[in-house]
Amino acid sequence: MTRDSQKEEELETVKRYLEVTGLSGTASINLKKNDPPDVFIDMDGLRIGVEVTRYHTKERNVSGFTRTAGEEAWKEIQDYAWEFAEKEPCLFNYDVFLRFKDSLVPNRKETEGFVKEIARKIQDNKAQIANEEMSFPCDESSPEILKKYLKEFLVCRAQCKKNWDAENFLFRRLGTSDEELCEIIKNKIPCQTKGVQENWLLIYGGSELSRMFDIPWVEKIDSFIKFNAKLKTSNYDVLALLGFRTWLRWTKKNGWEKIETE
Repeated sequence: MTRDSQKEEELETVKRYLEVTGLSGTASINLKKNDPPDVFIDMDGLRIGVEVTRYHTKERNVSGFTRTAGEEAWKEIQDYAWEFAEKEPCLFNYDVFLRFKDSLVPNRKETEGFVKEIARKIQDNKAQIANEEMSFPCDESSPEILKKYLKEFLVCRAQCKKNWDAENFLFRRLGTSDEELCEIIKNKIPCQTKGVQENWLLIYGGSELSRMFDIPWVEKIDSFIKFNAKLKTSNYDVLALLGFRTWLRWTKKNGWEKIETE
């Protein structure tokens, strides 16, 4: 994401927040590069400085991958598999489903060899692959690269277009934690900008697993002792958590409340 596209995304996030909450302010990007806040809101004679940050977790799976690193490695495999199949017509019309071992993902240098070994297995067995899935266990007789990373992979003829997919092997939760939110707010301390009467912070989720989060209950977020203590001593007047299902808002005056988004 370029800096310009990031700024546009931040602005659209603020506009969406204003729309959903029924506030009538006008939002504009801060044109001073590298200077906070990200966005200004002019509303009812007030100028509000809004810091906007996209949530991402540093949680690691059992093999030490962060969500982001695991997703990037998996995307490398998908992209290379797509390009490889474009050059190999005999492999074009197959769906492949991977079951990874111990949450391990091949690194970038291993991607080519990994995909080619799977392609070789498909090529050698294409006469046997019907419309139903065919399982290829990855045991001691399998190529090193496959038995290192996979329990098995499944292959069937694609009904529409080819697809490479995998189990949700990276992570199991979409929530967040007291510690993660403390880390975010620590790095987003509002500055004293001239002419700004209030400081807001919006934390929003993305579509990738590493950037998705949700806290469905006010009681849950209210139980994050460290995070709430930091909020109360911060210079923020408003903080909003824009999850993938639920939006929550904290104000210095009223504490936490759920935002109705529908």
